[in-house]
Amino acid sequence: MELSMNLHPPFEKQFLTEADNQSFTMQSAALSELELADTMMGMANAGGGTIVVGIKDGQYEGFKGQDAAQMEAWLEKSISCCFPPVQAQTHWVRIDQSIESIESTESTESIESAESIDSPEQVLQIHVAGATEIHRNQAGLVFLRVGAQNIALTEEQQSRLAKDIVERARMAQGCPECREEDLDPNIVARLQHALDELAKASLASHDQQASDETDGPKDGFDDSLDEIYRWMATEGTKSFGSQPENGEIRSKPEPEAELPEVHLVEQLCRCGVAHATPEGWELNYTGVLLLAKNPQKYHSGPVIVFRQYSSKREDDEALPVYEQQIHGSLPHVLDTTVELIRDRLRVFCAIHPIKGRFITVPEYPHTAYVALVTNALQHAAYQQREPIYVSMYSDAMTIISPGLFPGIVDEANLYETQSWRNPALAHTLKLVMRAILPKASLKRVRLEMEQAILPAPTFEVKEGRVEVRLQNYAEQRRNRHQERMKLMIRSEWSSMTFDERRALEMIYNRKSLTPQELADRMKRTVNHARQLLNTLQARGLVDRIVLRRNDVNQVYKLLDI
Repeated sequence: MELSMNLHPPFEKQFLTEADNQSFTMQSAALSELELADTMMGMANAGGGTIVVGIKDGQYEGFKGQDAAQMEAWLEKSISCCFPPVQAQTHWVRIDQSIESIESTESTESIESAESIDSPEQVLQIHVAGATEIHRNQAGLVFLRVGAQNIALTEEQQSRLAKDIVERARMAQGCPECREEDLDPNIVARLQHALDELAKASLASHDQQASDETDGPKDGFDDSLDEIYRWMATEGTKSFGSQPENGEIRSKPEPEAELPEVHLVEQLCRCGVAHATPEGWELNYTGVLLLAKNPQKYHSGPVIVFRQYSSKREDDEALPVYEQQIHGSLPHVLDTTVELIRDRLRVFCAIHPIKGRFITVPEYPHTAYVALVTNALQHAAYQQREPIYVSMYSDAMTIISPGLFPGIVDEANLYETQSWRNPALAHTLKLVMRAILPKASLKRVRLEMEQAILPAPTFEVKEGRVEVRLQNYAEQRRNRHQERMKLMIRSEWSSMTFDERRALEMIYNRKSLTPQELADRMKRTVNHARQLLNTLQARGLVDRIVLRRNDVNQVYKLLDI
């Protein structure tokens, strides 16, 4: 596994397909200094992001009539409205893909331009670094970028933000002890494969847009994954060096027949989980959580303690029937936990509401528990050095993670507000885990729970932890399905004999039966039990599984659809 450095300034081809979010926004060149200051401040307080200036209503607007001196004064005045000044880097980007770099490692340094910027075909990228302390405006207000808005924070929210900033800054520190040989090769390979596939999909999508043949993502990648790739492309200059000298112009590269190689370390730097050093590169602590084989050697997490109980949640004295501690890289912990939950979920039988046939329904929707475990791993306060507890009971599942809600999220607005405690971790994790992570917000989780006739998840903050609870109402669900069974097949129910009804309900409860098992429970002969089962099969209600004609171990099960 060889990781190489090949750093260069990014160029984003797809500004117009990007929706405004926490770490990206497009603004008109007519943006006032105060509006720009509030956006820069909000992004810095939220962990950094990119502002593209020169686009209005989805169209390239450019900077007609403005020269370099005017732009320098405009940016300096915006920066002077933030206390302390935000850290930012700027790049001119032309539609024809040539880049005129205007780099400043400190936001207060002057801005130079080699040529006139009086062109509608040129936009300005402002890469805002994550805050190391809270930024305020001249009025003393603190703004936080939440979704596509800049939200003014209350004193309580500012206190929570201060803790998040301290933790985010700690996670961004380099970890020189973790080197290439300490990385999990499986996770690195998955990330490299994901980058290659996303680069290929992004290129194909761009080519299709150029020929007006399509306006959607390609190769099976959804909008959220395409957003990740665009986010990485616009985040690059925040965290790595090797930029061209001021005024150097990079011309548009010649078209290539093959897809250029995606350099993993370069993308790690763009993701904000690594940075360049005089010796080469090193991961920060966020990167250690995601890629190290044993991040606990350098950091306090991630660790999940999985427990399964045979009792209900209210039984405080119950002991777990199964317990496992899961540690390793964050993707490995997520993989293993999801597999444990999936393997231990009970399956219930139900009637298809349209076709009237039996189907099997898991205890909880897949999207629900995957999304909630992912959220716990993304937003856990690892500095508290506590594990995440995932507990399965007969009537509920709970996920308890250390730390409070991120940003301004609370119990009242969590379904309407999205905020990342650590944007670099969230984006890179979704990239690595793109094969299993659902594209699901908490709204989607709530909808899928409702469709499964289950209550929405509940959230509770207590003693510095967030507890999420999924309720399954197992017994009520079983009784309800039994009633629905009778209703859905009422056309045949009335024509069934008493023994046929008993046999059907026994299969419903046990999922499958052999003639011998049915005979034992009904206190009848095996031949009579076999006749009953064959009758139910003829009615299209059960299926017979046999290996040979006279197999004595033949099994009858409810017919799935």
